[in-house]
Amino acid sequence: MYLTLSDGEKIFYTLQGNPKGQPLLCLNGLSQSTVTWTALTSLLEKDFQVILMDFIFQGQSYKKATSRSLSRHADDVIELLDKLGLQQTLLAGISYGSIVSQNLLLRYPERIKKAALLATFAQKTARYREFDQLLHQSLELGGLEHLINTLYPFVLGPEFFENPPLPIPQLKKLSLDINEGQAIRKLMDALMTEEDYLSHLHKVNVSTLVIHGEYDFLCLPYMGKAVAEAIPEARFELLENIGHTLNVEAVPQLAKLLKGFLGA
Repeated sequence: MYLTLSDGEKIFYTLQGNPKGQPLLCLNGLSQSTVTWTALTSLLEKDFQVILMDFIFQGQSYKKATSRSLSRHADDVIELLDKLGLQQTLLAGISYGSIVSQNLLLRYPERIKKAALLATFAQKTARYREFDQLLHQSLELGGLEHLINTLYPFVLGPEFFENPPLPIPQLKKLSLDINEGQAIRKLMDALMTEEDYLSHLHKVNVSTLVIHGEYDFLCLPYMGKAVAEAIPEARFELLENIGHTLNVEAVPQLAKLLKGFLGA
């Protein structure tokens, strides 16, 4: 389904699971799409009505805009909630989606009942900025496929490479088939141009769970722990032998944590 936003752009979204369950909105990582949540949704759909959406520049949403800030992405989320008639929702955002989730927690706390921030961070360290330059160079030199190939050793844990539940080439193809390189670059640019949120997170008054992978080499575990320590009502969970892509690598563990925390 598509929603035409107030500026004329269109976002793609789906409703899955139990229509009478608590609404749970899931926000994608950078190169992900609604399809990425398929395995996790299958374990949550009995208890929740799962709402999935692609950000502008991502997946099946429109990609023609010149730019979009993180705050505008957050506003798009609110427009979707308004369209669905939801005054409040449970929220789970991973990586890029977790940063948009932080924006929502700071600007629209009354719309979020509880939040789970997955593989998150709130401060762009010198190491992270260097990594961002690497990703931009990969994109410019070889397009989206080169970017994905560069990312994978950093975002998937060692154990996943040894015993992947889905073949790595097939997993890469899911991102390549539905995303565009220059559109992904616009998402990356928005992330790097907006201010860090770490010094503001003490204002968050929503119960929050931060979940991180032990082998997350993109956003190191201490970055997620710093987010949990900054939010007054937050707790931190570390998943052993897991990398950055929790909604692919740690589906059973993540489903159990989300059900316990969100109140299924």
